[in-house]
Amino acid sequence: MSRACFWFTAFLRTSRELSLTANDLVAFVFPFPMPLAAIKLLEYRIWNFISTFWRAMAVSSKQIKTFVGLAALASLAVLAVGRGTEPIRTTEDPLPLDSQWKGKLTQGGKTPAGQFFPPELDAVLSVTHRSGDDFEAELHETSNNLDITYLVRGSVVHGSDQSLTIRFRSHSVKGIPTAGAYYVNVPYSAKLTADSLKGTWSYEDKDEDIALEGTFQLKRNDE
Repeated sequence: MSRACFWFTAFLRTSRELSLTANDLVAFVFPFPMPLAAIKLLEYRIWNFISTFWRAMAVSSKQIKTFVGLAALASLAVLAVGRGTEPIRTTEDPLPLDSQWKGKLTQGGKTPAGQFFPPELDAVLSVTHRSGDDFEAELHETSNNLDITYLVRGSVVHGSDQSLTIRFRSHSVKGIPTAGAYYVNVPYSAKLTADSLKGTWSYEDKDEDIALEGTFQLKRNDE
């Protein structure tokens, strides 16, 4: 129906551009004699229809173009806002191989009788191996009369809120430690940012009546 209307309208417009008379149009559409008054009335209605139709088409075209333009601008605005609020993502490894994290580690709690545990230690975490989110590292702790390096392994955990947490556990020591007593299989957990680690650790052995815990805060300090 719409295609037939298009071709009929095109024919009428072409007829007007070629200066065809109403008689020519009527003779084409109605191939039989008609009174002159009827022809004039039909001519007026035909050209009035054509004029109204093309004005409506022109307005509709402008409206469509305006709508499309506004929709495009709105889409661009939404994309710009979305990109502005989206957290910036980076491919840089937050815990790279060979990185060093230096700071302090505290310890306290229930200890065996006759044993002394320094309340604060210097600590350095050195990353020695990476595989995906898994890592291995050396945790070097020192104090006045204490020098021990724990071998640890763990992983980087990605939170739904874009936060990063590292969890690791000691499994042995490196070399011969200078310490009256030490414990392995100790779990650690810390929040990881671009340049710092802040977390806690704890160790409990009910058979030995030991319950140790503490905090640590390390800053990245590659040298």
